[in-house]
Amino acid sequence: MQNKQINWDVFFQIFENNILSLNSVQKNQFFSFYDFLLDWNKKINLIGRQEEGIISRHFLNSALIAFFVKFKKEQKVIDIGSGGGFPAIILNIIFSETQFTLVESIKKKCDFLQEAAKFVGLKNLLVINERAEKIAKTKSFSSQYEFVTARAVSALDELIPLTSPFLKNEGRMLFLKGRQVDIEVESVKKSNWPDKYSMTIHRFQNIPFIPSDQESALVDIKFFLDR
Repeated sequence: MQNKQINWDVFFQIFENNILSLNSVQKNQFFSFYDFLLDWNKKINLIGRQEEGIISRHFLNSALIAFFVKFKKEQKVIDIGSGGGFPAIILNIIFSETQFTLVESIKKKCDFLQEAAKFVGLKNLLVINERAEKIAKTKSFSSQYEFVTARAVSALDELIPLTSPFLKNEGRMLFLKGRQVDIEVESVKKSNWPDKYSMTIHRFQNIPFIPSDQESALVDIKFFLDR
């Protein structure tokens, strides 16, 4: 098995290899968030107690969405179950002009997310302390977003109906999934896969330093409201 330990130089080089240039401000924001995350992880469990491989296991894995999708300034993204800030804070560092809404039901984690955004200097980020299913169909959140993201939240057959109410017509669900992705996809297809969704699976086999026991694919689902 290849060495999964990477340093920041390798992390940023992977961005360059995938035609994503980061400026010095963004790089410093990554450093700041890394330090802030480790400090808070001593107080509350955000990423587990194992600090080994955090850059590849969490930072790089979250950033992979940016290799397939480029968020624009006028678009809005909602992240469900934001927890330790993955992938939302990583993506907001990369796409700083895009508005991100982070939904997290645990108050302590919301406190972390809010303080992290301030510490890192993210101005287009809003944290909501609520359960996603409670706000999904309310006027303020229903059909308001171009994208919804999630990582390590629940299986696809639960995520799709949970998150689709947030999306505008032709909005996209972007879910980072692990080695069980094919099983989850088949399960969804067997349960009356509706015509209003179309799905693409982006595999990560050719991207170095992705741990084999972690997320291995991005499930990209387009939602057609008017079908």
